[in-house]
Amino acid sequence: IALTSHARKHGLAITPRNVLLGRTVAEIAELATDARPGAKSDVGTGILSSTPIIRWLEELTDRLDGFYQSVTVQVPAGANAHDVRRALQAVLDHHDMLRARLLRDGGAWRLEVPEPGAVDAGGLLARVDVPPHPGSAADLVALIAEHEALAVARLDPDAGVMLQAVFLDRTTATGQPAPGRLVLAAHHLVVDGVSWRILIEDLATAWTQIQAGDSIELAAVPTSFRTWAQALQRAGRDRARAAEQPLWEATAIRPAGRFATRPLDPQRDTAATIRERTITLESACTASLLGRAPAALGVTINDILLGGLGAAAAEWRRRSGRPAGSGTLVALEGHGREEHVAGADLSRTIGWFTSTFPVHLDVATDIWPGVEAGEREVVEPLVAGVGAALCAIADGGLGYGILRYLDPAARDALAVAAQPELQFNYLGRYIAQQGGDWRTPADLSPLNGGRGADMPAGYPLVLDAMAVDVDGLPELRASWEWAAAVLQEDDVMALGELWFVALRGIVRAATPRRSQ
Repeated sequence: IALTSHARKHGLAITPRNVLLGRTVAEIAELATDARPGAKSDVGTGILSSTPIIRWLEELTDRLDGFYQSVTVQVPAGANAHDVRRALQAVLDHHDMLRARLLRDGGAWRLEVPEPGAVDAGGLLARVDVPPHPGSAADLVALIAEHEALAVARLDPDAGVMLQAVFLDRTTATGQPAPGRLVLAAHHLVVDGVSWRILIEDLATAWTQIQAGDSIELAAVPTSFRTWAQALQRAGRDRARAAEQPLWEATAIRPAGRFATRPLDPQRDTAATIRERTITLESACTASLLGRAPAALGVTINDILLGGLGAAAAEWRRRSGRPAGSGTLVALEGHGREEHVAGADLSRTIGWFTSTFPVHLDVATDIWPGVEAGEREVVEPLVAGVGAALCAIADGGLGYGILRYLDPAARDALAVAAQPELQFNYLGRYIAQQGGDWRTPADLSPLNGGRGADMPAGYPLVLDAMAVDVDGLPELRASWEWAAAVLQEDDVMALGELWFVALRGIVRAATPRRSQ
């Protein structure tokens, strides 16, 4: 997505799908066309029907307080609140979903997007004077966290307050301007991880144009969230995905091994009861996972991660005495920005596009010794089988959400099907940035998020993984979350360590014998 945005600035029109299909500069060049000069943004104002992920949230809870994502970036030394407000106003006017208001006055939830200019950036921006000597870098981080929490508390989707900003204005001990911080918090209803890249890039562009005395001109948004939502609604009404229904039903009815001691209770198993721990896979193994192993085995990184997870889950159940079932049912989370609806180009669209769909990891219970030992004849069929299962799913699982939430003929059948107890999301590879204006400082997380304490847990167990490059060396970070009343920390950590054992075995299987 970053590549497509950069190419557009230089007059080339390519899509994320072109990048994935081409894979080399030469092949992408064959797919590129001239970007349309003076292109206008797609109109995204008016009433929007709920997308599948918003319907999922509606079914889960009506308690939306504290459901947010946030980013903090450095702003240039000498920045003033007036220019920050102007840049923020330009982004608010350009990206429709940041002005949205949630409508839940009976019937299914909807969103209403007013015209540009309807939301005043000045009312969303708070300015805070930071003392020249906050004490230490840790004190500044604590101050940021304090104001982030206050900003999150001010979010109110029913009142149309989807975004809050805090400008921390800093000076040196001698009174000279110092690089400040800008905290941005948005309700999760209107943003996802990709949205922040777009938002921050446009803020930086608007700021640069303001400082140069130019008029603010941001790149067009080819497909609005409203157009996307309408296309999904039509697909549901027209039964455009009906041919996929047998696949999803068959996936859900296969008996799968369990993780939790009981089903989740939305009143008892809330965000306040969720626990979290992050464990890290060593750099040498991570480097192989990202490079040599997928190529050697002829699969993708997702195939390897899920294959290892399926093997680890089967072994974990065997060791803990839990019923084995037939493999593991996983809710696979994706970015959801597929290009298979009405020729959509979502590379410039801010919104919540996340998709989730079930995948059955069919792993035999007796393969663990071969996986742990890195036996190629065991590992290769394991990851190839997962790859084949994922290849059988069209368009990144987009059809499941349409059928489950928007297709009246399929909705009820899929609603009563078995639901996964484990959600998995591989967030990709991140290169740690060394600070700079309009970037997240190195001592802060690139993306924060959370839920209100009384919001029900969506799954008993959640695994979010990402590869992060630190000082040139990649490491896989696995963040495990679990509902404390239905899973114990020791059990979750045992599963996490088994997953890493499986990944090490897969790497060994992908390593030529002569170099082992």
